[in-house]
Amino acid sequence: MSSRLSDTIYLNAQHEETLHAKKKLIAEADEALQIPFRPSKTDIADWGHYFHCPYDGAALNFSWTNNKKFDCPSCRRVFEDSPFLGGWMGIAHGKLGEAVKHLSFAYAATKRDDYLLKANKILLDYAECYPHYRTHGKIPYNGPGKLFAQTLDEANWMINLCYAYHIGKEHFTKEELELVNNQLFLDAATFLSIWKEQQIHNHAVHITVAICMIGSILGNDHLIEQGFNGDYGLKNQISKGVLEDGLWYEGSFSYHFYTLESIVQLAHITDDTRLWSFPEIKKMFDTPLLFIDNEGLLPSLNDSSSYISLSKYAHLYEFAFSSYGEEQYQMILRSLYSMQPSKFKPVPRDSYSLFFINQFVLNDSNCIVPSRKNNQNKTLTSSSSLTKISCENGWQVFQKHAPFGGEHDHLDQLGLSLSLKNKPFIRDPGTTRYSVPVHYDWFKHTYSHNTISINGSDQPPADGKRIKAEQCEWGSWVESVVDWKSDSYLFQNLIQLPESMSSWDVESYKDCFIQRLNAITDRLFLDIVTVNVPEKREVDLLYHVNGQILDTQNWETSQAKLSKLNQDLFNNKREMMTNGSAFLQWKANEETVNQHSWCSSKTMLYLANTPDNPPVSNRATFIQRSEPHQSITYINVFQMATDLPNREVENIEVIQSESEIKILVSTHSSICGEFRLTKGKNHHLSTLSYYSS
Repeated sequence: MSSRLSDTIYLNAQHEETLHAKKKLIAEADEALQIPFRPSKTDIADWGHYFHCPYDGAALNFSWTNNKKFDCPSCRRVFEDSPFLGGWMGIAHGKLGEAVKHLSFAYAATKRDDYLLKANKILLDYAECYPHYRTHGKIPYNGPGKLFAQTLDEANWMINLCYAYHIGKEHFTKEELELVNNQLFLDAATFLSIWKEQQIHNHAVHITVAICMIGSILGNDHLIEQGFNGDYGLKNQISKGVLEDGLWYEGSFSYHFYTLESIVQLAHITDDTRLWSFPEIKKMFDTPLLFIDNEGLLPSLNDSSSYISLSKYAHLYEFAFSSYGEEQYQMILRSLYSMQPSKFKPVPRDSYSLFFINQFVLNDSNCIVPSRKNNQNKTLTSSSSLTKISCENGWQVFQKHAPFGGEHDHLDQLGLSLSLKNKPFIRDPGTTRYSVPVHYDWFKHTYSHNTISINGSDQPPADGKRIKAEQCEWGSWVESVVDWKSDSYLFQNLIQLPESMSSWDVESYKDCFIQRLNAITDRLFLDIVTVNVPEKREVDLLYHVNGQILDTQNWETSQAKLSKLNQDLFNNKREMMTNGSAFLQWKANEETVNQHSWCSSKTMLYLANTPDNPPVSNRATFIQRSEPHQSITYINVFQMATDLPNREVENIEVIQSESEIKILVSTHSSICGEFRLTKGKNHHLSTLSYYSS
């Protein structure tokens, strides 16, 4: 008697729409048949992140038959011994877990016995070996593993094995079934239950999903309840970890989808209808659609890769469309599959999600995805974590004002990303692989982001707050704040922060307040940052530019210390003293960008080359430094000079009073525009207007 999952895969595999997925699956299953690697009782896998080049972050070349020397495809360096061998072992077992899943899917789709025999043989091999593995692993911020070096990897490997067992279990003998049940799955469930994280975290979602899946395939209600309703179980993870607007609290779209993926995997296996009682799950599909740009890209915030494309997650939106039936998901899928005009990176419709769904036909639709509604000159989100504003000329800004995201946060409240003509100009680069030194040395720190650093140190945990966002006839604007008047934050009692993560300086930020206001018109980007300090502090406003400064004639070589970080991260340091005003020109993506800078006190300006992502390239880091005793305001106005060559902004004049800031924007001949910011009480609920001529 075949399983429900096996029957579903077989029926869907006969459908014309799954032809490409079936071809890909058979090719991967045929490859899996040839894998020479077998589990051994002495295997000790280490962190897969170690199987990356420590210089450029590239994944090392993997071979099943070479576990001695490993070469980097980018820089051609060769690595051997620890930790690379352990990393290879972790990758090998991860790949074998994927292989057994593919073999079982291929058997269900084709009924070829060789796929089933290989899949079940791998499960039996693991059942023989698993009791011999010993708890190990000292990965930062992670629980240990048995086969792997962290509990998370153990859980993800087990999820793949659960698929295979669910499909192939009827073909084991009674003795084999007992061996696999007791020595593999129950042993793993016990281990995962012991090391399940006692916090809200993406790891805990994967671990509790694995426990629920093991319980489901074994018909063990106790395990299902333990994974679902236990302390920090899946129920708590979803209800507390997903913010009201639908974003996963860790503030990274990579981890948002990573968390959602495991929930979808559980839905493939279980008949438990409790999953669909959570409105948060649907919101997790919906909210990213508010933030995609014209090419289907998402901003790289916190611990996320430097390039996040919705194309990578087409399989999740297949599931969303099948589960909820909403046309916005259908429209996204049609865009991703080039079935309608789109600038999205096209992908083939060949994901294995097609074997689990009941909606195959993607009809033409008049539905508009949220990020395309009305027009591009619109404030596009009401998120509590992030605001995106953009306009028709391809200007787009993201402002971060999120709850503190725990382990994966980058300590960059009110951070900024700016794109010009849909190309990054000032951006958050995310991070690289965690084993690459520049991850902990640079990307995890405030100073690598487009925000404020006080005394060159990291921002302590705090929650950003968006105060106001408006769409006006002239454009859109957003205002947010963060302060350190207390040390409390939203997730304080729901997450664990290892002492080794505490890189911030509480005293430097104590009683400090930062306010940021960003606005976009049809041709200008405005950035106003106000910082209040209780006593004299060194305040740095940072911009990391994907481009080059055009004129360095007035800059001198600098020996200044830029931040508390390793100064080897800063190359070609230069400096220039100003009375508060400066003009810079940048060359970025073949565009000339003018930057008019103003500060309410004297400032020292710094330039340096700092690591980009990947770390084989650099960004141009521009720093405005002052030492206020109470309050300071920075105003920067950006314009693409190539847009309006006869209307280039030549100067900005700032008139500041206690209740109002006027910013007069002048061309070569006359004032062409005026921003007027009326300050709200206690710097809250300001009003911004813009007049142009």
